[in-house]
Amino acid sequence: MKHPLISVCCITYNHQDYIEDCIRGFLKQELTYNVEFLIHDDASTDQTQSLIKSLVGNDPRFKLILREKNIKSTGKAIFPLLFKEAQGKYIAMCEGDDYWTDPLKLQKQVDFLEGNTNYAGVATNSKIIFESSGQSRLFKKIKSDIDLNINDFLKQRYFHTASFVLKKEFLKTIVFPKVLSGDRFLFLFIASKGTIRYLNDTTCVYRKNEGGISNKVTSSHMIADLNFINASNQFLNKNQILILKKFIYKTIFEYSHKIKLNHFIIVSIKLLLVSGFDYKTRRLLKKNFKKVEI
Repeated sequence: MKHPLISVCCITYNHQDYIEDCIRGFLKQELTYNVEFLIHDDASTDQTQSLIKSLVGNDPRFKLILREKNIKSTGKAIFPLLFKEAQGKYIAMCEGDDYWTDPLKLQKQVDFLEGNTNYAGVATNSKIIFESSGQSRLFKKIKSDIDLNINDFLKQRYFHTASFVLKKEFLKTIVFPKVLSGDRFLFLFIASKGTIRYLNDTTCVYRKNEGGISNKVTSSHMIADLNFINASNQFLNKNQILILKKFIYKTIFEYSHKIKLNHFIIVSIKLLLVSGFDYKTRRLLKKNFKKVEI
């Protein structure tokens, strides 16, 4: 196979009900560039691996890493492993329970980056589908193409991982901290390298299913995001760190379904100190105290 211009990194685990949509989203991409698809299955216990093999067949664009032993349970982050294997100038990502709906997704994004070399990455909108109810909504209600800089990512996430394409060259210096929100750290880091273009297209689906980590997360998971702050010191100034601290502390409360009492105390003190004991913070703490496990 010729050297790829873009590498697609896909991670899967027990995605037998979803992996066909994911891979068919890859297969229907209409590209004038060379592409490689790296699929890492972390020792699924269902039929995911056999489905991957049957769907991919002998397509030379696909490189399969099908584990016999689970490595995420050892604390290893899997996307960074695939980034090291990737040969392309650009990298796209998609987890096995999400999928791409636009056959021109990669073409449009790579075209943009090839024609605008001062940009660090390009993203699009996504449709969120809630598996339990069948309802859906857009990830963001943005009605035009916009440019995003590092300050935009200090308070919120503008796009889903499956919609993003970035320049691989910037991954040479990144050191991923042990955090739950690895994608958010990646977006912030890439934005520190240059502007990110947001295209007002909906190109993929983000599934919110009952088995996902977002529906099980507790403060024991979220507390790891405190490492996010220390790791960001390398590319943020003091004022940006202050804004980021407020955001991370709030997400620990808002995203956790259950909160340990000691985590509530520690993060409450941190949040009150950086927010100046304002009314919104006190109201947030009062609202989330009901999640505390005594």
